[in-house]
Amino acid sequence: MQNLGQRRKARLGACLRDATLAVVDRPRAIALLERNLAQFHAAGDQWGKCVALRVLGQTLLGARADAQALECARTGLALASMLDDRMELLMQLAGVATIALRMGEIAYATRLCGAIETLQAALGSGYVAASMWPPDQVLYARNNADLRARLGDSALAAAWAAGQALSTAEAVADALAFATEPQPAVSYG
Repeated sequence: MQNLGQRRKARLGACLRDATLAVVDRPRAIALLERNLAQFHAAGDQWGKCVALRVLGQTLLGARADAQALECARTGLALASMLDDRMELLMQLAGVATIALRMGEIAYATRLCGAIETLQAALGSGYVAASMWPPDQVLYARNNADLRARLGDSALAAAWAAGQALSTAEAVADALAFATEPQPAVSYG
């Protein structure tokens, strides 16, 4: 019998394999990821569902299907919170931050990135970097660069600090509220 780590690697591998199709056939990749999600649901595999939701959400972001990506992030974030999986929480929060950035909620996305940085530090930045698959790393770096370019220095610092001051539970509750009903922009500065 496989141990939990091996099963998780296999599930993640299936999702990542199917997501790589997005480069050449995004609709097919989305269909396969939706199938993975349904299989995890049928098997009662909450962690598999959480990962499938994250990878599906990222693929949907690439297709500019932001409303569906936001639903994946909301559901995945709730599952990660229920499972108390800090790494998945971090990844799901990053998905919400990406969507907020796309919606023009720059200060909110920055605050959420500040909270993500605090969670990364708690987990160990080396662990986080090693655990992120390349599309996550690229997306996170691109989002941070975009935030720095679009928000002035003092507003960026204030929003980032506000996010760093949030506990993980507060950041998750805030992101779930945003994902359920996007809030108007908050001004920091």
